[in-house]
Amino acid sequence: MVISAKYTTAINAPYPAAVDDAEAAYEALRASGVAADRIVLAGTSAGGGLVLALLHRLLAKQRPMPACAVTLSPWLDLNMSYPSVDELSAQDVILSRAWTTRAAKMYAGQTAINAPEISPENGSFEGAPPNLILYSKVEIFRDEIESFANVLHRFGVEAEFHAHNVAPHAWPMVVEDAPETEEAFRLIA
Repeated sequence: MVISAKYTTAINAPYPAAVDDAEAAYEALRASGVAADRIVLAGTSAGGGLVLALLHRLLAKQRPMPACAVTLSPWLDLNMSYPSVDELSAQDVILSRAWTTRAAKMYAGQTAINAPEISPENGSFEGAPPNLILYSKVEIFRDEIESFANVLHRFGVEAEFHAHNVAPHAWPMVVEDAPETEEAFRLIA
């Protein structure tokens, strides 16, 4: 069974609305009788960051953990502080510093942009379930994703990172019928 949760976007309300919605969806699923260890959280780009923000919140509240998390090109540093943001701006055909900076300010609202539920790279993940993270070597989020490997390692989280050398940001969701996309879905399955 696949359930897609609709969450409030930054255009409609800033943080914490999206994380609150994600938590409510997770808890509603559990309340319906689905065991936490039968749930896989998945998200792409900002949705990938939302998955990791939710994990951070669930851990802080000592809630039962899902089986695992799968994120595709997750947005982890809304400060946009890593070199790849500028170094890869000409190669990333989907994202730009200007757009992501505006989106980050809109999402954070009045909350500090480095808060763990806004920039998950600053979160605590001790006790988190296994993570699978797919990303591109030519997307502006590359460095923050690669740095996040160290964060998860520091907290003892089992994590697999798979990078594609030329595919665009979040390619499994934007490039249909490509061998790279098929391979990504094989890894996820």
